[in-house]
Amino acid sequence: MSNGKASRRKDTADALRDINKQKRNFNAASRRTSSGTGPVSFGSVSSNFGVSVGSNNDIRLFNGLSVGGGVMMGPIAYNPQERTLASDVLTLTDITGIINPGSSWTIVSSQDSNADNLVTINGAAFSGQILYLQAKNQEITLKTTGNIHTNDNADVVLSAFNSGAGTGGEVATLIYDDRVTGGANVTISNLTDPTAINQDLNMQGNSLALDADKDTYIESSTDDTLIMQVGGSSAITINNTNILTAKPISVLIGSINMNTNPINFQNTGQSIQSTSGGIIHSAPTSDTHGFAVNGDLKLSISGSSTTLTDNLVMSTNDITSIQNLEFSNNLSTPATNGTIYAQDVSGVRRVFVRTGNTTKDLTDIGSGSGGSGANTTLNNLGTTAINASLIPASNLGISLGSSSKSFNAAYILQTVGLQSIGMSTTGQSITSSGGGLQYNVPSSDTHIFGVNSGNQLQIGETVTYSGNTFVPSSDGAYALGASNLRWGGVWCDSADIDGIVNITGNVLCQGNVNLGNATTDIISLNGGVKIGSGTNNTIGFFGTTPIPQVPVSTSASLYTVIYALRAYGLFG
Repeated sequence: MSNGKASRRKDTADALRDINKQKRNFNAASRRTSSGTGPVSFGSVSSNFGVSVGSNNDIRLFNGLSVGGGVMMGPIAYNPQERTLASDVLTLTDITGIINPGSSWTIVSSQDSNADNLVTINGAAFSGQILYLQAKNQEITLKTTGNIHTNDNADVVLSAFNSGAGTGGEVATLIYDDRVTGGANVTISNLTDPTAINQDLNMQGNSLALDADKDTYIESSTDDTLIMQVGGSSAITINNTNILTAKPISVLIGSINMNTNPINFQNTGQSIQSTSGGIIHSAPTSDTHGFAVNGDLKLSISGSSTTLTDNLVMSTNDITSIQNLEFSNNLSTPATNGTIYAQDVSGVRRVFVRTGNTTKDLTDIGSGSGGSGANTTLNNLGTTAINASLIPASNLGISLGSSSKSFNAAYILQTVGLQSIGMSTTGQSITSSGGGLQYNVPSSDTHIFGVNSGNQLQIGETVTYSGNTFVPSSDGAYALGASNLRWGGVWCDSADIDGIVNITGNVLCQGNVNLGNATTDIISLNGGVKIGSGTNNTIGFFGTTPIPQVPVSTSASLYTVIYALRAYGLFG
């Protein structure tokens, strides 16, 4: 039995270490080998390096230059390789089971048969490696925004090969520099614009100084967020719409210019915004604006009230357009003139004013013990409620209004003691005398008595009312009604009509009716005349006592008919 240890089976990590070891050995052998390592043979390609050639027996294998240098005989030749760009990137090295470092002569094709950009070159094998970069059938632009650097930091355009004209296929000579120009210098003054930093920038306690003479930008993509941390936690977060701070902002020197943008606070609806008319402090309906001094709240503004916890000093300024001014209970009596304050007296809050070294109670304005009330011209009155009789100093010595300035209306519930009421129209008046009221109007005017804006009685100079009787000014001069304006009915105990009576409707008389003078007047009845409305009604002629209807049959004799007519007084 062997005393040796059991051998361990190689795994993937061992295979990778072997590959890296082979790579290092291969690179070392390549550096010791001359550039012409064998025959140059390639097929026909569409490029400007000609057609295919066969083996070149003049190129032989020699030992390479020593590490210490030496003289190499013959030209340096490179076997060309073709590469295609992928997303603006050129990869020089193929991995096909073994590592192939590629060639220093690389012919580049675009990704999609159109002009293309080359931004980044990957896969260089050696520091100081020479690269002859040639455009094939499409224009290739070397961009300086990646790891390609030019003398003037400007882009370089390699024109495409034109087989018909025999032009193009331009070549750029590059060197792989990972020592100096391949990165930023110690002053970081050779950075490209813009520079993308893909790792944390650790200042190690040093300052980041920005050029004060130029505009300095810290940029982020539209959909990204810029976060500034202090002590491992976010202090300032900047996105496309807001600047969020997790710490208080202290402005020691200078100012914060927000233009017209608002300052929004964490609680929804709270903001401060500058406008053309001033600064707007906004808060939701249920919130309050508070202004404090050294932590002591001095002014509080809510949606319904404004509260001061200290004195309000206006100096020479005014307070105007105040709807309500509410005072709290002042436990001490101020001694400064011009002070208005409130105190609770017997459980009732009363307002006082300190003026002329005297304290006056505004509750008793006008009583002599309080402050001043209405002035002597009564031109400073508000809505007035008089709680006592208004009595002139002497009888008939003071007027209410004047001939040019009248009161609009007077609302009086009880009697008014007036001697005479003069109207605005000349000659119209109502005068009280011992015999009653006299209503006076000029001769051309009329007395009108109305009800609910409708005229019910109109009296002019043609009709008088005397002794409970309406009497015209002259006999037979005026009519009662007119031919086209008749009275609806007349109810009277007696009527004495001296003249013609025209009756176009029915006449119902419940008393005795005497028509005309029995000896001289003629009474004419035109049309049908109906006397009596039933058999019980009575009728009589020529002074005969009226009797009811006398029954007479259709077969009665002449004697019976004459007898009935005689009963009515028609025969003597």
